[in-house]
Amino acid sequence: MRKKVGIALSGGGARGFAHVGALKVLIENEIPIDMIAGTSAGSIIGAAIAAGVTPHELEVLASKLRYSAVLAPTVSRYGLLSNARLGSFVRREFGVADFRDLKHPLSVTAFDLLKNEGLRISSGDVAKAVRASSAVPRLFTPVRIDGKLLVDGGAFAPLPALAAREMGADVVIGVDLTACGGKFRNPPRSSAGILIRSSLAILKTASTGQHKDADIVITPEIAEFSMFDLRPFREVIERGEEAARQKLEMIKSLLNVP
Repeated sequence: MRKKVGIALSGGGARGFAHVGALKVLIENEIPIDMIAGTSAGSIIGAAIAAGVTPHELEVLASKLRYSAVLAPTVSRYGLLSNARLGSFVRREFGVADFRDLKHPLSVTAFDLLKNEGLRISSGDVAKAVRASSAVPRLFTPVRIDGKLLVDGGAFAPLPALAAREMGADVVIGVDLTACGGKFRNPPRSSAGILIRSSLAILKTASTGQHKDADIVITPEIAEFSMFDLRPFREVIERGEEAARQKLEMIKSLLNVP
């Protein structure tokens, strides 16, 4: 009997396109995907793959994607933007409504502001769960689910490798975009830039600590790419492919795949 494989996908904003490249290499090399755990951007890509969307189809979607399709300004004391459009995008492009409709088991992380604790969502409305997992605090308004006030899962599990393990995976392959390698192209240009990079450093430390729950972690060299710029998506996808290829022999060896 072969080993069950779980994929853990970190957050990363626009860098999330690297997940597409990494998954493309795994699928092309017939590495099985039995279950997926995702955080923030990883929850979006994870939901797509779990729904049966192919990496190629995701590349096509990426070429057409604009922020206006997934977010909108809002008047709220809790955030500047609403990601309600992201929910509509997920339902329309992924073709699923409920977790029961998915082809692979999926778990997405979020953080409950009322209970001050992280949680995993694996049932109910897929689009709403993805919205909650992707609701970056202060930038996006929180998402309410079953009386809970939820924000980005990165506050709880930057790399949800343990979630994949507890879903029943014998082998967990993580793709971590917060612990990404490489250097920044330019120094920060403002106090906001300094804050973003400092926050990334905190996330990097937290996610690296969660590497112990994975058997193999793919870390694309994408530090030079902004978390908010969708334009270089092809380059980011390619970096994900490159990083996955570097770990491919290790993965095959672990799974006893020729």
